[in-house]
Amino acid sequence: MALSCYDLPSDRINQWIQQAINSNVQILTLNFGHCNKYTVPQCVLTGKTSLKKLSLTDIKLSDHLPNNLFTNLEDLNLFWCYGLKVIDISDPTKLKKLVVMARNLEYVHIEALSLIELLLGGKTIKTVDIRHCKNLRLITIYRAAVVKTCWLDEVMSYCTSLETLNLNACQSLDVAKISSTSLKSLKILYCYSLDAIELNCPNLSEFTYCGVIVDLLSNVSASASFSKDETSYEDESSAAVDQLDPFSKKLSKICFRKENVVIDQCENSPNF
Repeated sequence: MALSCYDLPSDRINQWIQQAINSNVQILTLNFGHCNKYTVPQCVLTGKTSLKKLSLTDIKLSDHLPNNLFTNLEDLNLFWCYGLKVIDISDPTKLKKLVVMARNLEYVHIEALSLIELLLGGKTIKTVDIRHCKNLRLITIYRAAVVKTCWLDEVMSYCTSLETLNLNACQSLDVAKISSTSLKSLKILYCYSLDAIELNCPNLSEFTYCGVIVDLLSNVSASASFSKDETSYEDESSAAVDQLDPFSKKLSKICFRKENVVIDQCENSPNF
């Protein structure tokens, strides 16, 4: 069931949602952009439903999500919801995918061996504890101050099944040290405080970088700098790829981007 309403009274919306829940709907999408902070009814958040996928946009929530919400839910998407400050998820849960683009979120703690995909975005996020999510395959972080060198080191050490890592506009990150035997795809975009990238990822097949000048260090001790000047930028980024041999031979796709200019082997602009 998908519901997107802007001017209808809350009691009528609640009746429709209750009817959907009573009919054992498995996918529920609620989008209330530009409304007066509609509050989702408790029947949606009890965990005693048949819901497998729940998507909420511009919904008013309490500061905590009830833990029993995740008993049967497999896919949760929260986009710009109001009020939510804490996400605390513990097993037993069937949750496989969690997407949160947050307005007020501060604290995230997840213990879920079932979790495969995680996307978190929001400038207010101060703590992300996912040390017990050992089966994560994909992590995307957007504009979160929590992403620092030490935090990234910890994530790479306990997420030993991680295959895709996307870091976008994480301005607290100065050195990205990424060591992983499982990682296949890496994107680092618009992290303008970044000084260096250190890679030890022997199975990496796709690497995309867009941002300011950085030092790039590989597991074969190669290094290169990327100039801000567009002319020398192209020359130096090509040289950087050459210096990464034999490391780069495992890469099927390499993309160094400055602003909207694509350099070297990448045909399409990167996106999440």
